[in-house]
Amino acid sequence: SHALLQPVLAQMFTNHTLGIFHNLRSREASMQAFDVFTVLLQDVPDIFEDVECHGINGAHRELFTETTTASLTRVSFRRHHQVLYRRRLRPTKPSLLPGARPHRGTYFLRSGHDLLCLVNHGNKRGKARVFTYSLIDDGLFFSETSCACLKDCNSKHIVHANGNMSVRCAGTLRTCHSFDRGFVLVFDNDSGTYKPRRKALELMGAVLARNFPDMETLGLDVTEVQPQETMTWSGPNELTDKSIYAGQWKWQPVRENCR
Repeated sequence: SHALLQPVLAQMFTNHTLGIFHNLRSREASMQAFDVFTVLLQDVPDIFEDVECHGINGAHRELFTETTTASLTRVSFRRHHQVLYRRRLRPTKPSLLPGARPHRGTYFLRSGHDLLCLVNHGNKRGKARVFTYSLIDDGLFFSETSCACLKDCNSKHIVHANGNMSVRCAGTLRTCHSFDRGFVLVFDNDSGTYKPRRKALELMGAVLARNFPDMETLGLDVTEVQPQETMTWSGPNELTDKSIYAGQWKWQPVRENCR
């Protein structure tokens, strides 16, 4: 297996004001901040080569034309990205301790376990969460998402992608738990904006394997049926009327000893 040659730099940004507004408009009563994450994954251009997912081929192609309106709209998404991701951070922290809630700042991730600790194994306030992500050459940008309108707006793929015309891959990710594999980072290509194809999904998996060879991962294609054996895994509620996110993947409820 590929050895992790050097730690992967990651950043966690928090926005307390957005967090309060998100929770006031949702079912949850909480004053916790809205967190966004950057993971500076290595070798993205080398692995993807010429494979890109262009917004002009997605569901909102009008945002990616050369018109003045489209250009100004993309500028607004870039500014939105900067508001979320360009805050002053504390000095680099040497490591992440299992069970300790991470705080905003810069971290060196030395393993896939560190990455899962950074997002608290996908759990927040006792619930398994779903994150939207965009992978660009600069890194992996992602945040928690939900069915609530305001949080959905702040977790758009085009916002994570800094208004880019294309991405390497985009979709959602979550941490699931399997009896035989332990914690598994499950990612998909569920992005209507950039419409990644299966090849991009496979290369996303290759990037994760290169950077975190110890981490269990699974890529799911939204155009295909979920593998039956994964439906026994525990994970976020994505299907019922009380779902965290209106997705299509079926998981079992998260048990207390898997959090």
